[in-house]
Amino acid sequence: RDTQAFQALDPELLACLGSSDGTIVYQAKFHANGSASAAIADAKKEAEKIRRYRDPTHSRHSQWLGVKIWRLVTNSTFNPANRDSWDKDVVPLFAALGLDVDYWERATLDGHLDQQPDIARSFFGGETRAFLTLPEARSVYLEAEPFLSRSSTGEFFGRHDEIQSVREFLNSESLFLLVHGPGGVGKTRLLLEAGETLAAEGEWRVLWANVASMTMNGSWFLGIPVARQTLLLVDEPEDETLLRVLSEQFSGRGRTTRWKIAVAVRSPKSPVVRFLSAPRIQRRVTQLPLAALPSSAATAMCSDLLGSGPLGATTSTQWRSSTARAVAERFSRFPIWMTLAIHLLESHGDLAKVPATAEGLADEYLEEIVRLQTRTSAAAVLQLLRWTALLGPADREDESTVQVLADRSGVGDPAHALQLVAELVERRALTQRGARNRIVELKPDVVRDHVLLRWLTVPTGAGDTAWTPSADATDLIDTIRTAGAGGSRRRMCRRRAIPCLSTRPRTPAATAQSPGPSRPS
Repeated sequence: RDTQAFQALDPELLACLGSSDGTIVYQAKFHANGSASAAIADAKKEAEKIRRYRDPTHSRHSQWLGVKIWRLVTNSTFNPANRDSWDKDVVPLFAALGLDVDYWERATLDGHLDQQPDIARSFFGGETRAFLTLPEARSVYLEAEPFLSRSSTGEFFGRHDEIQSVREFLNSESLFLLVHGPGGVGKTRLLLEAGETLAAEGEWRVLWANVASMTMNGSWFLGIPVARQTLLLVDEPEDETLLRVLSEQFSGRGRTTRWKIAVAVRSPKSPVVRFLSAPRIQRRVTQLPLAALPSSAATAMCSDLLGSGPLGATTSTQWRSSTARAVAERFSRFPIWMTLAIHLLESHGDLAKVPATAEGLADEYLEEIVRLQTRTSAAAVLQLLRWTALLGPADREDESTVQVLADRSGVGDPAHALQLVAELVERRALTQRGARNRIVELKPDVVRDHVLLRWLTVPTGAGDTAWTPSADATDLIDTIRTAGAGGSRRRMCRRRAIPCLSTRPRTPAATAQSPGPSRPS
């Protein structure tokens, strides 16, 4: 695993990296002139430093106890004469320290990069990576957690059977595993945990798909390393575009037949579900429905979250146990709502002050976000959240997008809108991704849905749907119809309607507050 970990890093930025078992130390040295003699001189200097480190009285002695190999990583090029100098002048110095020594020079690195074209194109070709490692994916997942400030994701509860189903999928003839369930049930976390479990077993390489990059860049397939059997995890793609390409490339012919794809989707109406349900594809799809956690697992999850936060040091074990059971059952054992409930419980300190419904949780969470943005009016913050939710992934480097957010929120000044977006990202009310973190979204999806339902629908309590469009929704529809009648139909697309929408700003004062939906989105 040491070579795999190293290949995921830029050698020019690397100072010193150890293998996972602590037996190998990599020392990276960039030599501006590419001279092998300079690399050899550096190795001699490092031998003297390591001699001091391995002295029992040195503060770093314990770090070197298990080390057996020291490896120099350099951009220099070694010729036969340089190799002879290495064997004559460097190897004996390290042997005297009880260490084997070798080097990775330019040719070695080029050979490794040839086996990892995705990394070569990303770090040295200036292209966005198509795949993330699981530690990277977990880091992104943790950074996007909007409710609880924790240093880790905590223990994973209640999905042993589902992980076993993923393992069975890998041994089946299916190409796709369709993981589906309502928003907030834990699909992303399941992909992460199942992927890490399987990767640790060593038989399968597991990669996390950078969906946005793969959807926008049609050349990503050139970066696929194909030598090993691989499980690709795809989390909630917006449509079937990526799945269609994957189906064609992994059709069972040629070099990529050892790959499997697990894809998580939320809505049964998703274009991804329709695509995977087509007769030609369906026979190669295994379905894994995800329901709420079992009662014991939900209680254990809540108890773990309570114990790892500020309430863990100020409450009794008995209180945390009874509160965990109450939270788990109150919110139907859905991880997203239990997490939000515990966030609010940590703020209030009293379960009686925490809303009793998921809808109430979302309302209070949004009120908290608005309240904390003290430099902008509450109405403007709410409107900016609404329009960010409506636009979907919003590019804050796109002038027309920023103008829409400025106009529709009522702040007027695009610079003020960008500042507000930055504050909401810092608060984790919005997430950011992409090159230069230019793409912002309202997450998690259940909160985004709640914002849109509160804004654009009115519950009627009668009829087949018990919902009707709000006045703001009707106005928005009329605006898009007018834009479509005026010319290009492409501008009627949600993301391409921005220029025409920006010509009809509505101030927050003129926007009606619709009553909330009668049930959580």
